[in-house]
Amino acid sequence: MTSKVELANTALAHIRAQSINSFTENSLNAQYVNLFYDQVRDAMFRDHDWQFAHSEKALALLTDVDLFNYAYVYQYPTDCLRVNFLESPVTQVQNPDEGFAFRPQYYSDNPFLNASSRLRIPYAIRNIGGVKVIGANQPDLWIDYQISITDPNKYDSLFILAFPWYLASHLAMPIIGGEVGRADRAACLQIYTETIRNGIAADMNEQDHGMNGGIQESEFILQRN
Repeated sequence: MTSKVELANTALAHIRAQSINSFTENSLNAQYVNLFYDQVRDAMFRDHDWQFAHSEKALALLTDVDLFNYAYVYQYPTDCLRVNFLESPVTQVQNPDEGFAFRPQYYSDNPFLNASSRLRIPYAIRNIGGVKVIGANQPDLWIDYQISITDPNKYDSLFILAFPWYLASHLAMPIIGGEVGRADRAACLQIYTETIRNGIAADMNEQDHGMNGGIQESEFILQRN
């Protein structure tokens, strides 16, 4: 079992600072941890579409908001940290006897995708009258997005390994300060960069790239020849 206090104390240990017993205790270290912990964690959730922080749901249509160049305006989910993409369910392709067939443009070039596959839809995020909304030109859309997970026991093990180093880099200057604090910050950031690179690589290996198991090449690579 991993707790928030354990992760915080690991970060404090990385910069040789005094550990804490709780986020609410009356100590300077606890105050700084409480200040940076959520910010650093959510920044890591935004940096990569971690599988454990991955969610999707149907978007709520807003009928009282207009957005230039977009036929549909949806409510931006309150628990969304980052939009990965919007998608539209494809239930079936009409046969010739029922009229014109609808041939959707799949976001994968794989021609063998079945009718249950989904489409990626262009969209824009705007702030209208203080309300964050999503504009698109398709109805009945779903959102694939990143959420904030507060329970550390749901984190990937490599995320748990990297997170304290990133948190430590933010704590080094306010807790230690001076040249030593700057040196510790740089060292923690370097170790974090190395650790998170491995974590992201491992997480991506567990994803179904291209919806059919194949990894999609960059458009720059595909256009070289």
